Amino acid sequence: MKKLLLGAAVSAALFAGHASAAITALPTIGTGATQSIDFSTTTGVGLAANIKGTAYFSGSSAATPFLEKSILNLAAAGSKVYKYYDSGKEAFTYYFTTGATVPAGSGLTAGNNYVVHKRDKGGSVTGVLAASGNAANIATVTYNTTLPTVTGSLGQVAATVFPCAAPATLSTTAANLVPCTGATAIALAVPPVGTVSVNLADVDAAQFASALNGATATNSLATLAPTIASNPVATQIFGVALTLKLRDAMQTAAIASGALPATCTAGNETEACMPSLTSAQITALFATGRFNDWTNFGFNGTATGNLVAANGTNVPGNPAVHICSRTAGSGTLATTQVLFENAPCNGTVSEAIQSPAALTIAAEGAAGATKAYHATTSSGELESCLETLDGYNATTATSGTTMVANSTFTLPTFLGTANFRWAVGILNTDRNITNALPYRFVKIDGYSPSAANVAAGKYNFWSELSTVGTVPTVTSNPLGFGLLQSMTSPATIALANVTNPAFGVTGYLGTAANATYKTAIAPGTLINAAFEATRPVNPFTHMVGAGTAGTLNHCRSATILSGTKSLPGLN
Repeated sequence: MKKLLLGAAVSAALFAGHASAAITALPTIGTGATQSIDFSTTTGVGLAANIKGTAYFSGSSAATPFLEKSILNLAAAGSKVYKYYDSGKEAFTYYFTTGATVPAGSGLTAGNNYVVHKRDKGGSVTGVLAASGNAANIATVTYNTTLPTVTGSLGQVAATVFPCAAPATLSTTAANLVPCTGATAIALAVPPVGTVSVNLADVDAAQFASALNGATATNSLATLAPTIASNPVATQIFGVALTLKLRDAMQTAAIASGALPATCTAGNETEACMPSLTSAQITALFATGRFNDWTNFGFNGTATGNLVAANGTNVPGNPAVHICSRTAGSGTLATTQVLFENAPCNGTVSEAIQSPAALTIAAEGAAGATKAYHATTSSGELESCLETLDGYNATTATSGTTMVANSTFTLPTFLGTANFRWAVGILNTDRNITNALPYRFVKIDGYSPSAANVAAGKYNFWSELSTVGTVPTVTSNPLGFGLLQSMTSPATIALANVTNPAFGVTGYLGTAANATYKTAIAPGTLINAAFEATRPVNPFTHMVGAGTAGTLNHCRSATILSGTKSLPGLN
């Protein structure tokens, strides 16, 4: 059987680019907490000679942390990468300087300044709209504008109301992320004429032909989406997240019923003590109607394993199920629909998680009557949903404990004491790595969302993050091309991955559909004889052939490409 291999040349020469005698730092103004990029047209970003290239990315909000880490990998060691974010519009802008070497063949130049714009709002369907060829659709995909002369542009407001805070101690061996935040909204604009944008979606474009995933009569995606080519970039791992109080409550009930070892305790953060949901339970939880009340949830069919009974008075003011979901058009939602509800893959037997007409709730229903759906426009806003419902920002008043909305999440009207609610959400697994936020991922069918479990075929909640539409070339968009080159390489994917304290390496894997992964590496070493965290590759794919453009379809069961790839041991 052939083994899946990776060429030594890919790993060793990835950053063997042209050396630069000196690195030109980005122009800045101010110091410390008031420091910002100089956007002027005389000495700053507005002067064309100061910026070597600009790239525009749209679509998948789940992939933004991955893109960000790829930018950090390209930036010079010890340099500052400035990150501007308009939370209301969910639009990012990054400024960075490349190092003394750049990836071979990327088209990037060492020691130069670059700008990356990323639009999250709307999720993956935004990338599909930008790739659709429909002029009206393309005009709706806008980005931060940095023109200093435009009222409300990032260039005009950043220096005064978007102060940037660098880390207290700057690293000399890696790039330093410098977040820039403020209260003033940034103006948005379409990219310059002739720009080749990079459009990302968590699943293939054809999934967005359904109204469940954002198709409308106005955007014509029902007919346009199936014609858009989709090419995999990397495997993206998703997880089902529980509010922290719900995770602890499930641990208590599972321990009492024997579903978890007696040595576990509520609040234990180890993999052995992670509660597990079955795929069937997730289907019932997320489907319209069906399972509405946590009182009906239990482990091992025992009375002691009942979620509400096992936790006594430590239960929410209303045991109605709350779902932190995404709006139609989200690739995270589309992946969940395909895997757990068979929607929209088979219209006769699928059961949609939620209908486009009922994406949000204004008021909570009585326990057992209905579940509460909260549709969020990005992964960051979904985190706010989970944080809020766990009581993260709860305040104590004379009337009792009341939840306070975090960030842009909108609170519904609660029926019952508004202390907290048990809620479930869907997120990519490279988030909340320090466990600072009050939610945790759960096992599915007994397996945690680790990269190793994905590669072994044990954990199935993943998709192939893809470019949709025209892919930038080294000449049409060197910066976009260089970033995609980094995002498809297992060697640099490993650098972008994170280690969850409970279950290990997670985030992304290289996709087996890329033919370059069959090349030999150092003598006798096989990349997928077993999972390797330093060069993670998923042997499973939704493609029908290696590198065959346009054949990606997430309604197809993931499989190993016959005769060209190997399966890491299922043990």
